[in-house]
Amino acid sequence: MKNYDKDIFKREKKGFELPIKKWMKDDLKPLIYEVLLSESFKSRNLFNQTYVEKLINDHMHKGRDNTYKIWILLCLELWFRNVYE
Repeated sequence: MKNYDKDIFKREKKGFELPIKKWMKDDLKPLIYEVLLSESFKSRNLFNQTYVEKLINDHMHKGRDNTYKIWILLCLELWFRNVYE
């Protein structure tokens, strides 16, 4: 075994956060628009599309942090596509 500090093995387990907010404004931005503004998403009629568009717009352009809501919507729609299409 390598020479690790023994305290590393004794300390509490720690989590870490993913930089989802940053990803949404950079790498995931095209995917968010493509998926959450798609006809497929709209046709499910599960959410008020005007509200979804406002969430995205406020997050991308007005500095509001809607990360969690957008992430959940994105994951849900991608799940639907994977399971039902």
